[in-house]
Amino acid sequence: MGPMDSRGRANVTLTYLGERKADLAGTTSMPAFTTLDLGMSLARGSWTLAAQLANVGNERGIMSITNPSPTSGQYYLQRPRTLNVTLRYDY
Repeated sequence: MGPMDSRGRANVTLTYLGERKADLAGTTSMPAFTTLDLGMSLARGSWTLAAQLANVGNERGIMSITNPSPTSGQYYLQRPRTLNVTLRYDY
């Protein structure tokens, strides 16, 4: 138990995405990247306060590429560092 009979949780998620091909022909490669997410919550009674920091290092990993070419490919990047805070009441 924590302060004022509260319950706390913490989580850490480390994700590694290795080098992979962007197309079926295997002509375009996407580099590997690693992200770290941290989260914590504190609950008391029916209330829960939670916070999560996603992509702590603000990694700019490539998630996918459409129409891969040196001049016109579209790159979809990893979501930037993001802080989420929630307050929840269960009734």
